Amino acid sequence: MTQYTTVELHGLLAERYRDQPIEVELIDGLEPAINLTLADHGDMQIQVAASGSQVFVSTLLANADQVSDRAAFNDACLRLNPLNP
Repeated sequence: MTQYTTVELHGLLAERYRDQPIEVELIDGLEPAINLTLADHGDMQIQVAASGSQVFVSTLLANADQVSDRAAFNDACLRLNPLNP
């Protein structure tokens, strides 16, 4: 299995989506991350980071004001993916 760093993955994604309505931005820092902005999906933003053999992806599921019971929502999300801290 090929292992990529976040910076390498950014280069691959930027090349792959260069002619698509997807903005691929490298957020430099101690732990770099990639921010994808999908224009065709209401400018939805997705954050991506690679570490070893894992790729971590995060995005907004719902705006807080759309969730009537935040504790139950958080509990359900954590039960769906127990690997999230």
